[in-house]
Amino acid sequence: MKRVRALCIGSVVAIGCAAGVPEMKVASSSSREVARTRAPDVELFFKGDQPWARRGGEEWSLGDVHKDEMVFSPDGKRFAYVRQKTVAGAQAAAGKGVAGSARVLVRNLAGDPVNDFSVYRPGTPDALSWLDNRRLGYLAPADPVRKLGNTFVVHDADTGEVLAARSGQDFTWDPRHRHVAFLSGKAGQQQLVVDGKNVWPRAGVTKIHGDPVWSSDGHGIAIVDEGNGSPRLVVMVEWADSQGDLTWPVPRDALAPGLRVYWASDSKVVIGESALKPKFAAGWERLQ
Repeated sequence: MKRVRALCIGSVVAIGCAAGVPEMKVASSSSREVARTRAPDVELFFKGDQPWARRGGEEWSLGDVHKDEMVFSPDGKRFAYVRQKTVAGAQAAAGKGVAGSARVLVRNLAGDPVNDFSVYRPGTPDALSWLDNRRLGYLAPADPVRKLGNTFVVHDADTGEVLAARSGQDFTWDPRHRHVAFLSGKAGQQQLVVDGKNVWPRAGVTKIHGDPVWSSDGHGIAIVDEGNGSPRLVVMVEWADSQGDLTWPVPRDALAPGLRVYWASDSKVVIGESALKPKFAAGWERLQ
């Protein structure tokens, strides 16, 4: 576990430090990049945009998938892609393709099928991504006929089971485009959601001012919470670990139009016209 301590940082209008803020423990999150085109006994390589596999002296094409369609799991052992199938029938025989249900296909590096499942809602999903080595997520399109907004959907990659389906707005991806944060609920009764899971408030609902902002490493998220009428800057140093949550009260004029939240560094967040023009600033230090 790593510990962090809130610091007082001078700002134009306020001191960015809440009195009596205790030391917080933050789970360390280290990740090792694995070459996404390697497996113990199969090497994946490309001829142009066509993927090929090699094992020993044998080589073979992976078929109908192309390089720009392939989304690799974090461990580099599998990939997924989307196919919009067509419906065969009289219209197809007449030369008219009929759009069918989109499907997500999962394969290993040898090109062997792992799974094939239908998407949550008709239409082509956007921003397919692996949340981890087991879960796949994507943004399902809005359905204006049924008055359904964009929905973030999470599937079990091995079974196709829908693990979460949450409608929302202000979808914001982390820098690596692996996790998505968004707001769910109506104004004044909102929740900040990441990958289909509520992360703020840790319980209940609140009023959130502006959009969530990711840290450069994708571990932290900063927002402004106006829930109780007294706005406060909230920094989830590790969004998946509530022990790393820090808050500071902020003045109302720090929420004026044209001002927004910025990560000035890995341990400093400001509200201002830019990261270099703060109206309010708050920071912390990692103790270990």
